[in-house]
Amino acid sequence: LSKEQQVSLKDDFDRFKLEALKDKPSRKWYSLSAEGLIDAAKSVGEVGKPVLEIISSISSLLKFS
Repeated sequence: LSKEQQVSLKDDFDRFKLEALKDKPSRKWYSLSAEGLIDAAKSVGEVGKPVLEIISSISSLLKFS
């Protein structure tokens, strides 16, 4: 990833993490952050698979919150 993409990925992850840890996460914010993380993970191929799995698991848990 380029330096710009790395910074963007880190920002998306930080937003996702902060929202996921709230008592009442905002679906709009964590969904948007998840989309950015998923796009980045797909662009790096095999290396991004663990990120896709983690985002999927966390998103599934948040849907029940």
